[in-house]
Amino acid sequence: MQGSAEGALRSWEQLLNPIKLRQNLVRASVFLAAYELLQTVVKGRPKAFFLVDVVDDPGPGYKGKVLRLHKDKFLASCLWLKSLDAIDADDLKTLARIRRHRNEVAHELFQIVSGADREVQRGLLIDLMKIVAKIDQWWLREMELDEEDGFGDLHEIPDEEITSGNMMLLSMMLSMFDGDDSLLRDLHAALMEAQPAIKRKASR
Repeated sequence: MQGSAEGALRSWEQLLNPIKLRQNLVRASVFLAAYELLQTVVKGRPKAFFLVDVVDDPGPGYKGKVLRLHKDKFLASCLWLKSLDAIDADDLKTLARIRRHRNEVAHELFQIVSGADREVQRGLLIDLMKIVAKIDQWWLREMELDEEDGFGDLHEIPDEEITSGNMMLLSMMLSMFDGDDSLLRDLHAALMEAQPAIKRKASR
């Protein structure tokens, strides 16, 4: 009885602490937003691959080679990416853990922001970032850029030298998760400094 009373007291202490509550809500929001980006990447790559020219329709190839793999579109897309070696079996297991935690955060938000023994898992956010980076780097190498575009052989370029817009966005989101907005402040300051030149160029 004493243990449950102490647990309830810790929960209320966390819930009524404005700094802690704000931190937990930001972390939950960041994780949910990052998962939406992950879904966009995972489901968007196969759709883009099978997209019929000019028409915004993936065509029969998408249904025949992607959607047939699983009734769940996200899982079907994951399996398609695995079949092309964009991700591996370990990534699929990690994606399942990320998805479970996303559902926990989304459907048990109050318990997470108020529970002293529960929290949004930073490690899974890092795993999510790694998988998005892996997919984007594979996509750039295999599907988008080649020597004819003047980029040389991307297979010879180390992963750390290939960065996508998704990867940069997730890095900013991780900074927010950690309560460090210095990166965003620096980027915003740089944008404000460059804004007059950008406007002059656009008006020509």
